[in-house]
Amino acid sequence: MKYLFRDRVAAGRMLSAFFKESGDTHPDHHDYHPHFELYFRREPMTQEITMNGESLSISSPAVVLTAPFQIHAMSPAEHGCPRYERHVVYFNERLIEAVDPLLPRSFFAKNANCLFPLTAAEAELLSRDLDSLFDESLPERERAMALALLLMRLDRTVEPERRRQFGRVDAYIPRVLQYLYDHASEALTTEEIAARFHVSRAKLDRDFRASVGGTLHGAVMDLRLSRAMSLLRETDRSVAEIAAACGFSSEYYFHAFFKRMAGKTPMAFRKGPA
Repeated sequence: MKYLFRDRVAAGRMLSAFFKESGDTHPDHHDYHPHFELYFRREPMTQEITMNGESLSISSPAVVLTAPFQIHAMSPAEHGCPRYERHVVYFNERLIEAVDPLLPRSFFAKNANCLFPLTAAEAELLSRDLDSLFDESLPERERAMALALLLMRLDRTVEPERRRQFGRVDAYIPRVLQYLYDHASEALTTEEIAARFHVSRAKLDRDFRASVGGTLHGAVMDLRLSRAMSLLRETDRSVAEIAAACGFSSEYYFHAFFKRMAGKTPMAFRKGPA
């Protein structure tokens, strides 16, 4: 299984919310990202929850709260599931600061990378806040408060002994991914990263491939492509400025890289479909 970097919250925003169905994504598509993620499946169905190398099957409705850069996947246990609906919300530190009066930061530290199994009645109770949370016509701060209310109900509803924690938030490879994200515009070498995390290059290569499903170099290229696409879509910065921001020594190399990876030039991508 291969994981790809995806930046799910636009610059300047606190959250993004998606209602997804079984046909929305390729069955082999899994990602990691620099945001917290709330996954809510409110109908009973056998699901496979995988995080940081641990997997668990669950048939009841469920919520999963994931920390940034955690390697995770939630999918039906059986391939070809005709109907697989779920609500997914990505949010960042700005949202956590905004809802702090309602929901303390300690909640996220304590419950990150956690599965909350639900009864049908509990899933129905938590669904009360979904309309406001997913209504993009509402101010973002109001939607953030709706998310805080949902999480407060979740915390009161599911006793700690019923929750299932996956791995550690400060796990080794997620911290490497965080480092790559923070330094994507710099020259990155496997040797320098291995030294920073006090492991050999061979161990870093082995652990990274086992966790992410590809090489560290491939992850850096994937991250830079995603960042370039975001900058092309969301800003009016020049191609030369974007090339520098994504760690390329020249506009020429960036142009060749982007054309090879995205199938079109940076300017054609910015203009959108023909």
